[in-house]
Amino acid sequence: MLKRTGEYLSPVLPQVLSGERKFESPEKLAKFARVRAFSDLNTARIVECFGLYLDGGGAPISRAQAEQRMFAKLAAPRFMGDIRPLLAPEEKLTDDIVRKPFVTVFERLITILPGEPWAKTPKMKEKFGMD
Repeated sequence: MLKRTGEYLSPVLPQVLSGERKFESPEKLAKFARVRAFSDLNTARIVECFGLYLDGGGAPISRAQAEQRMFAKLAAPRFMGDIRPLLAPEEKLTDDIVRKPFVTVFERLITILPGEPWAKTPKMKEKFGMD
């Protein structure tokens, strides 16, 4: 059974990101990926693991690059389709359904990455109603 604690996610995250950890179905991946279910999530540890993963792969990115990429995803029509498997079957795919987890990930994880924010972030937050 999946533990709902940040302590569980911290050691597993590099395995998920590297592809070492596989899921039997999209539903099991969705259950695992629901960040909002983890109220005590240790976001600093997740960012640390993510940084180690990126450094190990030789592809580190700055906070500004991460912010830019996140907004590029939100602006891409394909992004809505990519979100579908992460939703509960009864959830209807709407802009609000997509925006809420996006904002959560952006605010709780992306903004604590090391480095300076992207210069266009305030304008993009306004554009996408994140203020």
